[in-house]
Order: sequence, then C-alpha cells, then structure tokens
Amino acid sequence: MNRREALVLVGMGSIVTLAQAAAMKPVIKEHALELRIATKKGDIPFSVEEFTADGKSAGIVRCDDEKGLQLFLSRTAKDASAPKLFRFIVDNGTTLEKVLAAVKASRASGFTEVRYTGCIPPGCSLVSGQGLNPTRYEGTPIKLDRLEKILSENSQKC
Repeated sequence: MNRREALVLVGMGSIVTLAQAAAMKPVIKEHALELRIATKKGDIPFSVEEFTADGKSAGIVRCDDEKGLQLFLSRTAKDASAPKLFRFIVDNGTTLEKVLAAVKASRASGFTEVRYTGCIPPGCSLVSGQGLNPTRYEGTPIKLDRLEKILSENSQKC
C-alpha cells in the first residue's frame, strides 16, 4: 500500500483500502438530483447535487434553510433540461424536523416523488437510525405527500 492509500474499517472488522471501499459502492449512472440533509449541528443543513447521466457530479448547491432549498428546487423544477429523478439521502442521525422541512420544500417546488435512502426518523426526539429495528430504505420510490404524512404522524407520537 502506498502513502496515499488509507485504511477503512468496514462491517465486522474487515479492513480495506479507500479504493476498495469505493469499488464496493455502486455508481448510479442516472441524470439525477440528490438531496442530502446534514446531521451535525452547525453544518449547512441542505445540499443538492446534480449528477450527469454518466454518474458524475455537475455541481452542488448548499442551502441554509428550507426557504433557500425551496427557491433552488422551484427554479430547477421549471428547467426543462434539469433531471427529473430526485433522490433523498438521509443519513443516520438526521432529525425528523430537517427531513420534514426538506419534504415540504420539495413538494412546494413541484416535486411529487423521491427515491428515499435511509431510515425515516421516528420522532420522539429520536434521529434516523435510532429506535427498535428501524426500516432502512435503499432508493425506494416514495410519494412526497405520503412521506410528509408519515413524518407528521411521527412528530405527534410523543
């Protein structure tokens, strides 16, 4: 291994190089928008990245709040050449409030469906990935109105 390679711990103690880890993650080759929601306090909460049809990044926009996210997504939705595929990536540790804000901004912008990756935050001050046996979605198509309803119900559980 040369000096530029780093080691990554994967799963149950397997050690692989970053190059091997990258090779394990499939590259999705679709013209798409991908919304990521920050999990750390103090980070810019929303980032939207566009991917070209060959899976390469075409650029990224970060938004401080749901109003900025809605503004960017509204303009994107009106662009005939913009991708129509919209992916939500929700990492463990994401709050229900942030996911719900992103869903509302996306719906208000004219999007109706996303491919959801991650756990849906259960509410009760628990973040995504917490709780008893959380269901993890892997690029599952889900209608935004249904997702908003689930999140709203989860927010009222406690």
